[in-house]
Amino acid sequence: MAEKDVKSQLIRALEDWDVVAASDCLSCPSNHAWVAENSMELVPVVAQHLTEHTEMAGPHMAQCCQDLLVTLANKGSAKENLVAILEQLDSFQASVSVRRVLPGLAIVLTRIKQSSMSVSWAWALSTVACHLRTCTVPDNLGLEGVERLSLDQTGPARECIDMLDAVADEADNKCRKSVLLYFLLSALSRPLSFLSQHPESDPAGLLVFPASHAAAARLVTAVAEVTTNILDEVVKFPDSKERKSLQEDEPLDQTSISVFLYLLLGEG
Repeated sequence: MAEKDVKSQLIRALEDWDVVAASDCLSCPSNHAWVAENSMELVPVVAQHLTEHTEMAGPHMAQCCQDLLVTLANKGSAKENLVAILEQLDSFQASVSVRRVLPGLAIVLTRIKQSSMSVSWAWALSTVACHLRTCTVPDNLGLEGVERLSLDQTGPARECIDMLDAVADEADNKCRKSVLLYFLLSALSRPLSFLSQHPESDPAGLLVFPASHAAAARLVTAVAEVTTNILDEVVKFPDSKERKSLQEDEPLDQTSISVFLYLLLGEG
């Protein structure tokens, strides 16, 4: 199929919300070479459909776009796809759009050349962290007891942890572990639920944990996996050489250290 035909058919299929035709455009064996060479051009074609309207009116379409970005991430140049995806992240306003891009971004980050992986990770995760910092903070509704268990807006954080799980095996040196640690601690600086993760008892006497408990536990566990001395390394991290070498112009919010210590020592 000619270059113009592949792109035009993909555009038409996405405009018609024809998920089968859109998937066929990228999965067809005869299109493989062209898609691999031009994935950078196709990323924005797909990503522009990741909107709040699409997520609400056609979640199957949003899932299709997510899957298409994963396909492009696997087939195209990792370096070019990284640039294309981060350009889209910079333009997104809604967190649902960001979350749909993360699986493709995770694949790209694992395919980047080892020589530039740490710098690329720092750039990419810094961009994602900026979106986390703009997430809506829950209103203080004065909820207490069992009522507070329902307050949870940690969805974006959970999606980010999923992304980090996908790249964790590549975090095999101090610089990459430093990049991941910075990102994980940054995620804790934005309050998306009540700080207290204590459970409440239901009428049957069973313990019910807050909806955010699982996300908090995964964040603490992820920090433990990229450190050898969890307390010492986290406390000293803001002034460490590793952090400053990659994120010197992005100081870490000290609140994140306090939150982490509370979750580790107060809830752990």
